[in-house]
Amino acid sequence: MVLSEEQAKIVNATESRIAVIGPPGTGKTRVLTERIKKLIENGSNPKDIVAITFTNFAANEMKSRLPNSDGMFIGTMHSFAAHLLIDNGIKVNINEMAEKNDFSELINMVNRNQTLKKPH
Repeated sequence: MVLSEEQAKIVNATESRIAVIGPPGTGKTRVLTERIKKLIENGSNPKDIVAITFTNFAANEMKSRLPNSDGMFIGTMHSFAAHLLIDNGIKVNINEMAEKNDFSELINMVNRNQTLKKPH
């Protein structure tokens, strides 16, 4: 796969956290997918990888491109917050929050519970 110089810098970056920001169609999903593949090739445990996307569509696209996505979290900020809370035994009614469009409450709940562990 041919990457632009800027995309290659992102894929090969040594930082543990990377934000890839750009308009639709600029290759964000492809770059993040290639970065995750490289991390796994270099020995990273998939269970230690969290990829936050803006849409469920992008998350599903990334999952379909990653043959070994078992154990890693790929999803939206809101789904990450919900899974984080649920996996740590905190009651969350995701359907009710979605109906109210009150996803900011999920983030507030995470902020109030600073000792949460990553969802599996």
